[in-house]
Amino acid sequence: MGEPDAQLEAGRVGRAHGLDGSFYVTGPQARLLLVGTPVGVAGATAAIVRRAGTDARPIVRLEGVDDRASAEALRGFPLTISRQQAPALAPGEWWSRELESCVVSDRGRRIGTVARVLELPSCEALEVQLISGGAPLLVQILNRNTGTLIASVNAGGGDQLEYDAGSNRYYNAGSRWTASGNAAVNGTCSAASPCTPVLSIIDAGTHAVLAQLPAGNNAHSVAVDPASGHVFMPISSASAPAGCSTCAANGFINAGVAIYTIH
Repeated sequence: MGEPDAQLEAGRVGRAHGLDGSFYVTGPQARLLLVGTPVGVAGATAAIVRRAGTDARPIVRLEGVDDRASAEALRGFPLTISRQQAPALAPGEWWSRELESCVVSDRGRRIGTVARVLELPSCEALEVQLISGGAPLLVQILNRNTGTLIASVNAGGGDQLEYDAGSNRYYNAGSRWTASGNAAVNGTCSAASPCTPVLSIIDAGTHAVLAQLPAGNNAHSVAVDPASGHVFMPISSASAPAGCSTCAANGFINAGVAIYTIH
């Protein structure tokens, strides 16, 4: 990101404006559209010789584009500028297109990469390509009397969930949780599609995920002792069954019972 010879997209050629070859720029990066700047368009390079309009709806004319028909012929083509020609940015700033392919993390977990930047009316949004193509791993909270769905919380991947009245929290044994929060390929942990087991703690009042604590391999059941404030999760060895990418690193090497103190 930020290579000096990289090409930045300054927008796309929109509809023609007037008769002199000027046109509107759609999806503009206004700071890149400066008079005199060489712009790549439709396989050629031409300098900007006119800049009018506003930053939101700039009007541009390029050298050699001298009539309305020539401007209309370029409609839809991207306008690209060498990063070397772009204005200097402050430390920590990046052009929005440079965010594409960047890693996206959530609370330290890699969940995907930026696929593209979307130009919305009031802001720019990032479209994220998740690591796993599976469905989100959800805990669904229902009204016990009516069966109505109250909330879907992205903290699933387990066989058993326990509620503790003292803390008013749910404790989910997420043996098949993954770094992306989506189901592993075919729902099975493997070296190619590893799982990252966790104990997920969910606030029963707000339905917020309060914590996801590392757990051992195959930790698919859970028990809560309200008197001692301990949570118990039986675990397998780090190597069997296969598919746990974090167990050994988190100290869950041998089979046994993991014990957590919650209050």
